[in-house]
Amino acid sequence: MHRLLTTGLKKHYQDSKADFQAKVPLLYYLHVSLLVFLSITVVLVIFLTPQGCRLFYLLLVLFSLVIILVANGLNLSGRYDSALKCTIIIMFFSPWASILYESFRGSGDSMPILFVVIPIQIAALYLATKSMLWISGVQIAAVIANIILNQSKENYNWISIVCYVFIASLLGSVTSYMIRTQYNKLLASKNELALNQEKLRDISIHDALSGVYNRRYMDEILDMLTRTPEHPFAVLMIDIDHFKNINDICGHSKGDFIIQNVAAILTSLTRKNDIVCRYGGDEFLLILSECTYDNALHKAEDVKQAVGGIGCTCDNPNATEVTASIGIALYPENGTSKDALLHAADIALYHAKEAGRNRIRAN
Repeated sequence: MHRLLTTGLKKHYQDSKADFQAKVPLLYYLHVSLLVFLSITVVLVIFLTPQGCRLFYLLLVLFSLVIILVANGLNLSGRYDSALKCTIIIMFFSPWASILYESFRGSGDSMPILFVVIPIQIAALYLATKSMLWISGVQIAAVIANIILNQSKENYNWISIVCYVFIASLLGSVTSYMIRTQYNKLLASKNELALNQEKLRDISIHDALSGVYNRRYMDEILDMLTRTPEHPFAVLMIDIDHFKNINDICGHSKGDFIIQNVAAILTSLTRKNDIVCRYGGDEFLLILSECTYDNALHKAEDVKQAVGGIGCTCDNPNATEVTASIGIALYPENGTSKDALLHAADIALYHAKEAGRNRIRAN
């Protein structure tokens, strides 16, 4: 039984821990309903059950109450799987304990057999269809065997009883199949939605032309980094020299080509934790994590030389070589906020351009 339940659970709920936790309230309300039902049953057993079988049924109901309380505690403590197993097992155990007891007594009471359909319908909410078919088949066979072996079988309308249990079991299996199908569709829709949200997020933080991060993402990262003064970093503000003239002389397609090439160069020169952003137009921002001034200067030299290696982009005699001016700012030395750091890098870039372009300056 334990193996069957485990297999049914794994096949029916192949989802994340968060999805399991979402089902905790559903199982909790089932436990509350069962506890109320069993509490009322205790009162009925005490006052209405004949003296000869009162003790047995009282112990059975009290035992069921204890198991449901334990299952509820497991559920609330995060052990959903164990709680569900305990719940389903006790729901099948109690009716069959009553059936076997009445058969042993030879009372001819067929009512306990009718109660076996209740756990079938409840289990259909949680178990896979294959497990439900197995459980239903075992229950039908057990009902038939009990009727055949029962000394009071002449008191049973056994054909009606077996048909009743069979139909209820079939409905439970169909319910399980429908729930599983709809759940899988819902889970697939949820995963697709999460994937689409991830794609939209990716689109929203990347520049369409260059493929590197955009200014929006740059602002987010700098805001985050400037809240952790124990982790210094450097910012390289990179400007493509005379980019307007390149667009005017060689055309905007060549200008786009240069933007893409510079972005590719910056990406190839960065480490895993560094971030390349397009600041706007012909400007890029390179965020170098855990970087000293000397390391930032060496990186800026590498960038300047690599950009200069692009060469001339068209055959027009008025076209110039592609070069870049770079301004360096350090956190927290040159600013402890995003705006202060960008302002420091911008001033350094201005000095690089004033010095004749294709230069590197630090604030």
